Amino acid sequence: PTTLPTGSVDDPHPWHERFDITEDRPVYKRYMTMYDRVVTFTPDNGEPHCLHYDVVGHPSCSFCFAVALPFHPATETTLAQVTVVREYAQGPNRLMYCFPSGGFDPRKHGSLRQCAEAEMAEEGMLVGGEVVSLLPEDHPGQSELKWSRNTFKPFLMIDPKEFRKLIAEGQVMLPSVFAFFLAQDVLQERRLI
Repeated sequence: PTTLPTGSVDDPHPWHERFDITEDRPVYKRYMTMYDRVVTFTPDNGEPHCLHYDVVGHPSCSFCFAVALPFHPATETTLAQVTVVREYAQGPNRLMYCFPSGGFDPRKHGSLRQCAEAEMAEEGMLVGGEVVSLLPEDHPGQSELKWSRNTFKPFLMIDPKEFRKLIAEGQVMLPSVFAFFLAQDVLQERRLI
């Protein structure tokens, strides 16, 4: 069994003093995987009891993802700004705003920092700038939700360059430039950007 860390909060419920994962098996898998997690709560005095929980996670992303916060410092003519993306959120079934973020793919990313940079380029159409990890290097990551195995690490991206500027500077290969302009028109027509 896996012993989860206990908090330092003075909790009146003694069964919170110790909890062990006694079973954790996948029961459904598609983009996300749902697990039937059995947790045994053991008080100092009394009988242990087990509870079943539905826990979700993304094993193909090593249960972790990165969030990029693209920050553009103020200039003489503009205030400081951040870049957000507007994307479809399937839970609430509507378009919502968020910072560029995505799952860690060990086939594509050597680190969560690289994952954050890739997501900023893919979703925010921004590259470069100073990358600042907002959590210590040895931090295991912030829990996404109480019923999720996923964790994430946020990164501040200071003064990234816009994709259009890179195109104008001749730094983007022609097939990507062509695809960018065609995709931008379609995305605008569909009101996705």
